[in-house]
Amino acid sequence: MRAIILLLATVLLSVTACWDSKDLTAAEREVAKFHKAFNAGQFEGLYDNGADELKKAASKQAFLTLLETVRGKVGRFVSAKRTAWQVEYSTGATKVVVDYETTYENGKVMEEFLYLIVAGKVLLAGYHTGTKNLPLR
Repeated sequence: MRAIILLLATVLLSVTACWDSKDLTAAEREVAKFHKAFNAGQFEGLYDNGADELKKAASKQAFLTLLETVRGKVGRFVSAKRTAWQVEYSTGATKVVVDYETTYENGKVMEEFLYLIVAGKVLLAGYHTGTKNLPLR
């Protein structure tokens, strides 16, 4: 009996790890798209295609102003190194939080991305950054 429980626990952990990896990879693809849009100054699309949670947290103008301010201080995106990640599953959506130490042309900042995966769609639900003159949240 003990061996069966151990086997089931191992299978469950393996399946969960595969799901985590798939969802993390999907979120990281969206982060790459975010940085490409950031460099191109295409902020409206990020908001327009975001999750309802993003739109409840900030008006479109507030979001655009935030990204324009960040872009003005840090410059263009250069590279990013993932520092942490977390995947949470619930009945309505999968929540993926990914943290990066990101290099921009004017220096490094910490970034946190929150994505919701709903019916296979990966939607930006939150973005937080910090520089010396910008609060982390």
